[in-house]
Amino acid sequence: MATELKTPELSRNAAAAFADKWKSYTDEKQHARGFCGDFFRALCGVDDEEVAGIEYEKRVKSTISGNQEYIDVYWKNVALIEHKSAGENLDKAELQARGYWLSLPPGYRPKTIIISDFLNFRLIDVALNRTHDFPLSKLPENIHRFEAIISGNRTRISEEEITVDQVAAKLMANLYLELEDHGYEGHETSIFLIRILFLLFGDDTGMWAKNTFLKLVMGTKEDGSDVGSKLDTLFEILNTPEDKRPKALGEEFKPFPYVNGGIFAEKISVIDFNKKMRVAFVEVANYDWTTINPTIFGSLFQLIKNKEARRELGEYYTTEENINKVVFPLFLDELNERLASAWDSMKELRKLRQDLARIKIFDPACGCGNFLVVSYRHLRQLELELIARLNDLEGKQGVIQLDGSMGLSITLNQFFDMVIII
Repeated sequence: MATELKTPELSRNAAAAFADKWKSYTDEKQHARGFCGDFFRALCGVDDEEVAGIEYEKRVKSTISGNQEYIDVYWKNVALIEHKSAGENLDKAELQARGYWLSLPPGYRPKTIIISDFLNFRLIDVALNRTHDFPLSKLPENIHRFEAIISGNRTRISEEEITVDQVAAKLMANLYLELEDHGYEGHETSIFLIRILFLLFGDDTGMWAKNTFLKLVMGTKEDGSDVGSKLDTLFEILNTPEDKRPKALGEEFKPFPYVNGGIFAEKISVIDFNKKMRVAFVEVANYDWTTINPTIFGSLFQLIKNKEARRELGEYYTTEENINKVVFPLFLDELNERLASAWDSMKELRKLRQDLARIKIFDPACGCGNFLVVSYRHLRQLELELIARLNDLEGKQGVIQLDGSMGLSITLNQFFDMVIII
C-alpha cells in the first residue's frame, strides 16, 4: 500500500537520491521495470505492488491501432505509465498512452498519465488538462507534482495551482476596484462581473469558437468609450434565441449562442468605461482561463468583496467538492454505470447519448453558477468518452476535436437557474 511522504525535505532528498541512482540508465527493455519499481518504493512508499494495485504489461485494445497492446504500468485509480528508452519521442509516447487511457472502461481511467524515457518526465493531469515536463535531474524540485499521486489525495491543490488561481483573482480584483473607483458597485456590478466570468470561461472551454469574446474585447476603442455599449449589446444577444435576433446583427456578435437560465436576463445599467478601466478589462480577457477550475468563481468574489456585502446581495458559493457530493449520487453515478454497462453495445451507447440530451439541470438557488458549471463539465466529459467509444466500435480512429464543432448532445439549453424579480 502507498503511504504519504512525511515532509517536503524527505521527499526532495529521496527524489535526489533516485535521480542520482538512475541518471546513467537508458534502455527500456533492460531497466524500465526496475526504474518504476524503485520509484514506487523510494518515492511512493509502496511495499507490495500487487496490494497497491500496480500491474505491469496490462493488456488493452488500443483505440489508436485497434490492436491488443500493453500498458507498461497501470496503477489502479492512480496513474498510467508509458516508459521509453532515452531519447525517444515523448509526444508519440503520450499519444500512445492516451490511446490506452481511452480504451479503459469508465471508472478504470486514472487521473494521471506519466511518460518517461529515464532522463525526462512528462506528468499529465488528465482531469485538469495540465502537462508538466522536466528532466530527471530536476525531479527534486518537481516532486511536489507527484504528491497527489503518492498520497492518493486528488483534492490537494499544488502550489502552482494556488498561484495560478491567485493571479486570476488579482486580475478580477483589479477590474472590480477600477469599477468601484468610478462608482460602480452593488447588485448590478455583481451581475456584470458574473457575466464577464461566464464569458471568459466560455471563451476558453469550447462553448463557442476559442477567443471569440477576446476578439470582441480587443476590437474596442483604446479609450474605452465603446466597451460598455458593446457589452450591453452582447448581453442582450446572449439572452435572445438565434431565430429572434436582428438580421442586421454585427459579425462580432453572431458566433455567440443563446444562453438560457436567466444569467443575461436582467437589464443592468451600461458601464461607462475609460482607458484605465479598459486596460484592466483587457488584462482579464487575455488571461488563459483554461488553467482555472470553474469553482474559482467563489474565490474571486471572496477576494474582491467583503463578507457583509456578500450576505446583503445573497451571494453564496459552494465548493466543487461539495457539489460533487450532490451530483454524483444524484445522477452521475447512474450515468457512469450505464456507460460502463453499454461499453460494447453501439445500440445502448446511442440510447444513452439520446438520454443525455434530455437531461435538465435546475439550480433554484443559483448564485455564481458553480453547480451548473461543474454539472455541465461532468456531463460533457461523459459524452466525449461515449463519442470516442462509439467511434472506436465504428472503426473511426483519430482524435476528437474539442472545439465545439462536433455536435455534442449536451448543450447550455439543458441548464437552468431561478431569477426572482422583486
